[in-house]
Amino acid sequence: MSPDSPKELIHVSNINKYYCMGDNELHVLKDVNLTIRQGDFITIMGPSGSGKSTLINVIGFLDNDFTGDYSFHKEPVDMRTDAQISKLRNERVGFIFQDFNLIDTMTVAENVQLPLLYAGESAKECRPRVNQALERVGIGDKGDQLPSQLSGGQKQRVAIARALINDPEFIIADEPTGSLDTKTAKAIMEILAERHREDGVTILMVTHDPTLQRYASRHITIIDGEVSERTAEEMETLTRHYYPEEEEDD
Repeated sequence: MSPDSPKELIHVSNINKYYCMGDNELHVLKDVNLTIRQGDFITIMGPSGSGKSTLINVIGFLDNDFTGDYSFHKEPVDMRTDAQISKLRNERVGFIFQDFNLIDTMTVAENVQLPLLYAGESAKECRPRVNQALERVGIGDKGDQLPSQLSGGQKQRVAIARALINDPEFIIADEPTGSLDTKTAKAIMEILAERHREDGVTILMVTHDPTLQRYASRHITIIDGEVSERTAEEMETLTRHYYPEEEEDD
C-alpha cells in the first residue's frame, strides 16, 4: 500500500452470527469477510431477512455476540471491555435511521446534543457545536422546535446533524431515505454526499433503492447471510432493470 492509499478502518474476517429460535438455530451471517477503508462510501443491498441489519449491528458495535474476528484500526474489538465498546459506539460511529429515532419531548437542539452529553460535555458547552451542525444540514433556525413541528425531510436532517456531531469516523445509514418522497430523498442524499466529500467521513448505507448506488464508491450485496461485492457496472445494470424511467430522466 502506498503512503497515500486509504487506511484500513474496519476488517471483519469469517464472521458468523446465529440466532436461536426455540429448538432451531438460524445462521444469519455466513463467513463474512469485508475490509472498509477510511473514506469509503459503501451501499449494502439485499432482500428482507438477508442479514443487512445484523451486519450493520455487528459493524456498528451494537452486537458483539458473533464468531470470527473484527478489527478496528487493526486492533481486535474482542479485546475491549463492554465500556470501551460503548465508548467506541458513541464517539466513533454516527447512526441514521429510516424512522429518524428522535425523542419527541426534546427540542431539535437537545436531540442533536445527546451524543455530546453522553461523552461528558455540558449542555452549555455543546450549544455552539449543535448550532454549527444544524447550519451544515440547512436547518439552523429549527433548534428550538420539537420534532412534531418538522417535516420528514427536516427530521432526517436533524438525524444527520446528530450523527455528525461527534465527528465520527464512520456513519451507518439504515434506509435513510426510505420514508421520504423522491425530491426530499435526493436532498438528503446530497447532504450525505457533501459530508462524505468535504469531511471524508466513511459511510455505510443500507438501501433497497438501486438508484442510490450512484452516490457510492463501493457496492455490497448480502443474500442469505453471504456477502459479495459488485462492480459499479453491475449495479448500473441492476438500476436500469428496476428503475428504467428514472435512469432515462438522468
